[in-house]
Amino acid sequence: MPQPRLLGRETPAPTTTSGSADGRCTAPSGREFSHRQKLNRSSESSQCRVPEKDVNYRIGARLRRQQLLDRRGVDYLALVGSSALTNHLGSSPVMQEQLRHLLRTSQRSGVTLRLVAAPTSFTACGWYLMDYEKAGSVVLLEHLGSSTFLFDEETAPYAAARKDLRDRALSERSTRDRIEQLIEQHVLGS
Repeated sequence: MPQPRLLGRETPAPTTTSGSADGRCTAPSGREFSHRQKLNRSSESSQCRVPEKDVNYRIGARLRRQQLLDRRGVDYLALVGSSALTNHLGSSPVMQEQLRHLLRTSQRSGVTLRLVAAPTSFTACGWYLMDYEKAGSVVLLEHLGSSTFLFDEETAPYAAARKDLRDRALSERSTRDRIEQLIEQHVLGS
């Protein structure tokens, strides 16, 4: 299942894929599959598949970014468009596991998860705003087949968007309550 679209995140930890250092993941069904398979399954057509020459690099980058969440002193804000949680791209058990993963992650020290309930133009694409002490702000824009980095004054509109999204987003408690409601809906089959 594709990762939920994360909007306007700050700090250098832009993904929360689950896996291990040996590049293997376990699906909710208990079936193992590799990050390579996961990357190529996440697209809906073969035209969007990650080029074979880029797979190992992207897997390594995802795992390194995920490991940043384990560092002390890293503050991570994920502003997630609520439609990412209700767009059923997987089975109900897969959706339940993804939602439970978000709940667990949101309770980690240094991690803040807030849902943006109302549609906004800022949710048109996934982007990450990372603030570094020495390098300043950097924006990562993700596209179907590539990524783009923005620096310096190019990051200003994203800093303004982050402020706007923070103002619109549900509180942390309301976000967890909403995710728990969605899990319950999947359990009940509604």
